[in-house]
Amino acid sequence: MNNNKAKSLCNSTNFGDVDTALQNLKHNQTYSIADIVLTIRQIHNFQRKTLDSIAVSAQYDNSNQNLIPLNDLKVDMTYQRRLKLKKLLKKLKDKGCFDKDVAGFVDVAQRTNGEKVVWDGFRRVVMAALTGLEQIPCSVTYHTSNINLIDQPKKEAQLFKIRNTPEKISPEENFKAEVVYEEPEAIRIKTLLENCNLDIEGIIGRGVPLGGIAEVQSNFEGWQKNPDTFKWKQDHWVTASLILQALYKHQNNVSAYLLRDLAWLLTVNEEIDSGYDKDDIMIKWKDWMNKSGREKQSDITTAGSKKKTITSWWISRNILNDDNGLSDKLYEYLPDIIKDSNTVQIIGEALEEDKVFDKGDSDE
Repeated sequence: MNNNKAKSLCNSTNFGDVDTALQNLKHNQTYSIADIVLTIRQIHNFQRKTLDSIAVSAQYDNSNQNLIPLNDLKVDMTYQRRLKLKKLLKKLKDKGCFDKDVAGFVDVAQRTNGEKVVWDGFRRVVMAALTGLEQIPCSVTYHTSNINLIDQPKKEAQLFKIRNTPEKISPEENFKAEVVYEEPEAIRIKTLLENCNLDIEGIIGRGVPLGGIAEVQSNFEGWQKNPDTFKWKQDHWVTASLILQALYKHQNNVSAYLLRDLAWLLTVNEEIDSGYDKDDIMIKWKDWMNKSGREKQSDITTAGSKKKTITSWWISRNILNDDNGLSDKLYEYLPDIIKDSNTVQIIGEALEEDKVFDKGDSDE
């Protein structure tokens, strides 16, 4: 992207100064993409430290009728987000290139004075220019003459808001997409679900529905990656799933919270000399359900405030009636803030008085 008419927006070649200048582009002002890119390129050692690690983009095929020269594009800071240079450059360096397939079409509004203003895709056009592209495919909205020039940014701002506040994708929907494009971590969790006889979003096609994926993702993979803590063995998740499926057949689902909590209990259980086996846990759990009349998984996760370490400790103390040292060991893993507060004491007292349960809770 070459433009002899471009002007730098900062007199300094220091990264911090340039970053500050770009983050403080004036509200109610329109800037040339060429000026912004020139300002970034003037950073000291920018070529060596950044651009040399990023592949130069091949130009788009000129047969594409939607191409617009980057030098012709502007951005209006009246409604645009501030440019966070460090984050933008990290994204480029991590990817190693400008991904044209992902970038797709940039949204541009052509104003009645002829200005072509990017209303969605500001960062994409900057990244495209930094990697050597001279044109980019655009979807153009044309302002009509019945809207005053001064009011045209209002229309663009409305489009910007609508485009950038889409319906939020759920963790389950996101996981489903990750499985389709074979993201490695998602595939490992899919295998775990298969072994647990669990299904979510119909991905597996068989098994008991799992009530959420986020807790499995954040705990199973997180603990696998941390060498300073326990490795959550897949066997523990599988055993926990089988126990819950057997105990709560009438609910026809497995709570993700309770699956996580029981898997953690089984993990810590390995540290106990006289630990509990699967049959011990199931017998004691079933006995507790019969005596307490509590037949919902949410009865337990509510008692533990949906916190892994609290719920696991709660199960060992109140369902297993542990005297083998498991409760003491689980207590060691409670966060200090919990130990130092009266939370544990309150839970214990509430249990004794049968106040911890809310009979109005919905099943998880």
